[in-house]
Amino acid sequence: MSKEMQYWVFIFVLQVLFIAWYKGMLTPNPDAPSPDALVLTATEAVLTKQAIVAVREKVVSGEIQTTEQAVDALFSLLPRTCRGRVMDTLGEPEFGFMRDALDILEGQIEVRD
Repeated sequence: MSKEMQYWVFIFVLQVLFIAWYKGMLTPNPDAPSPDALVLTATEAVLTKQAIVAVREKVVSGEIQTTEQAVDALFSLLPRTCRGRVMDTLGEPEFGFMRDALDILEGQIEVRD
């Protein structure tokens, strides 16, 4: 690549960076939830974490043995105000990965008031 071509590529990259900065694309918004976050109120978060722990314990102990049982148990323990969002985030993982899925779900909870 010639020096002149390198110069124009450099100018182009600088322009792209300037436009991105000007439009706010390079400055992260600290108040924006992460894309995978499950945004809940403080009360919903506490109750949801308690439900996750209870279901995880039953999965580990062998009391719950299918995905359907785990999903139903979690659904019944969740607050009504956030059931849909939590269940959409969880999905229906294979039972062999249910404990991991519950751990991931718990890690996605973000509290916003």
